[in-house]
Amino acid sequence: MKKHTIFGLALPVLLAVLALGGCSTDGDSNSRDSGILTISNMPTVTSASIYILDQNVTLTSVPQTILGGAVATATKPLPNSTESITLTEGLLPPQRFTATGDYSILIVTINPVFTVYKNNVHFDNGCLSISWNKLFEFGKGGTLSVADVPVNTISLFAYLTAQSISYEDKDNISNIITNPAAAGTGVISVESATVDLKTLSETLGFDKTGSYTVILSTGGVPSLFRNDVEFVDGSASISWNDLWDIGNYQYIVSVKDCANIEALTAFLKSAPPNTSSTPYKINISAGSLSDLIKDGDWLGGILSALNGHYISLDLGGVAGTAIPDSTSRPADDKIKSITLPAGITSIGANVLVNLTGLTGLTVNVVNPPVLAGSLGSGLTPSIYVPSASVVAYQNAETWKNYTIVAISSILP
Repeated sequence: MKKHTIFGLALPVLLAVLALGGCSTDGDSNSRDSGILTISNMPTVTSASIYILDQNVTLTSVPQTILGGAVATATKPLPNSTESITLTEGLLPPQRFTATGDYSILIVTINPVFTVYKNNVHFDNGCLSISWNKLFEFGKGGTLSVADVPVNTISLFAYLTAQSISYEDKDNISNIITNPAAAGTGVISVESATVDLKTLSETLGFDKTGSYTVILSTGGVPSLFRNDVEFVDGSASISWNDLWDIGNYQYIVSVKDCANIEALTAFLKSAPPNTSSTPYKINISAGSLSDLIKDGDWLGGILSALNGHYISLDLGGVAGTAIPDSTSRPADDKIKSITLPAGITSIGANVLVNLTGLTGLTVNVVNPPVLAGSLGSGLTPSIYVPSASVVAYQNAETWKNYTIVAISSILP
């Protein structure tokens, strides 16, 4: 790559420096280093006019601001100029731009023509460094990338709203999407889609950073959603498998695989509230039983992650051979069923104490593990075991006090 040397520094050709030198941080408004805007990753253009504005850029405001509403301006001539191009206020004689605060940038280039902008950027003593990639071109916006799109999906439209979707909203989606923060049509390729997001009021590019609810419409009907999707500069990525079905208010896949407690916590943080009759089916697919321990409770990590949701918990893929005794835990009715690790050989007393909503325990182990005592006072969950081991469990110490059922009889 061809390089230029500026004040002893080698810079790539594609680095456009609109003003060179360090920015003053001592608050001296007369410093020669004030009013400097540096843009990296800028494409090669013949010239660029830069406008610093004290209002947000909108389609209706642009003509007025170009005619004289800017608080500071600069003109960049040929690319990679060695001149120090500075931002100046519109005074006679021109004065360096020295303000500290949030402003908008608008840049108009020639050969090729670009009109790009970014609202609410922070200047310090008139100084700012920013990448061209952080600016937004008129007519283009942020991007929502959707992975794992079903192959039979023929249309996709996305809405963004700051309102989280709850169970009570499932029949009110049409009103919620009337005034979205942004929206756009998806371009579908093989098992993926890209949505160019724009604000509907003025068709400017969506450029916000923050948490939004994504609502997807397929076949013209809003049917899927996900709360708390994090956008950075207007862009985010989600998987189709992390969406929720609006009509049935159910997770779109029947089982959620979580490699660890952190993944489970993140999943349940954005999951809509559910009911005891529709628990989320959670599969912890890796790690060990010791990873679940919190506050001395072997299920402490799980319980702290629930966030008020009902779950059916499958620990079949978790490593571990022994579950320690439990003494007490706060009453909790959110865990409806548990599948123990496949390698379990011994189970302490009271391991399910105060899990008041538990209706089933699956022990997919041929030889009954040693059970040190009651699973928990007052608990009467059905115990699901391999078909060939039903009699062995019915005759095993302590296990025989519970209803033993063949795993094959569990309804899907």
